[in-house]
Amino acid sequence: MKKILVLSDSHGNVNNMVTAVRNTHPDQIIHLGDCWVDAEKLHQQFPMIMMEQVPGNCDCNQGAGGAYSSYRRKADIDLSWTYI
Repeated sequence: MKKILVLSDSHGNVNNMVTAVRNTHPDQIIHLGDCWVDAEKLHQQFPMIMMEQVPGNCDCNQGAGGAYSSYRRKADIDLSWTYI
């Protein structure tokens, strides 16, 4: 089974996300914004883990060339959920 770590609202605290990655050993990370650049820094430390991210409400206020200037729309991802 694929393990996905979902993170959001990091607001500059990359160290907490690093700890979460090291504790959970995910196959994929999804970062839900606030702050875009934090997810980029996290991915630099774990380039072998697939990373998807979306800009959060604070990121969207940065405007052109702002916090998520490297944002490029990627293909939609399919998350198949298992309900118990």
